[in-house]
Amino acid sequence: MASRLTLLLSALEDLRSKELKKFRLYLSEGALEGFARIPRGKLQEDSDATDIASQMTEMYGSEDSLKIALHILRDIKHNELAARLEGELERTRTNAQGLR
Repeated sequence: MASRLTLLLSALEDLRSKELKKFRLYLSEGALEGFARIPRGKLQEDSDATDIASQMTEMYGSEDSLKIALHILRDIKHNELAARLEGELERTRTNAQGLR
């Protein structure tokens, strides 16, 4: 069973350099209402998927990081990747409930 951090990291690693740059921009501008933006200084130009996933989970926690990532992926027209991430997250939740 994949952890939420693993799911987030996997999704971010599927983005090309230009797309990751756009993702960083959305994070630094406050992508989702009700969540603070991540300051640009923490999202350097050379921040890779690992750096971004780490910053997101530190700032928002794992569950909210995934919610924000799904929102941004849809905003940048990565609907297929968002759907895949959402499906993997749902499977993880279902598996976790089955273990109880």
